[in-house]
Amino acid sequence: MIMDTKLTLELDKEIVKLAKEYDIYECLSPEVREIAINCKSGKKTDETVDYKKSKADYLIKKYGK
Repeated sequence: MIMDTKLTLELDKEIVKLAKEYDIYECLSPEVREIAINCKSGKKTDETVDYKKSKADYLIKKYGK
């Protein structure tokens, strides 16, 4: 039987912040990444871009049909 163990680490806040942003934004398409960053900073997104189509195109390119 495998049991989970809790591990507590102390790291610099800036390193944790960068790690979280890398983990979140690295796997997103450029358009979706822009939306996420803009939403986080409170900016409006470009309403002329079809973000659903852009995401679908990105996923097809990444994983194939």
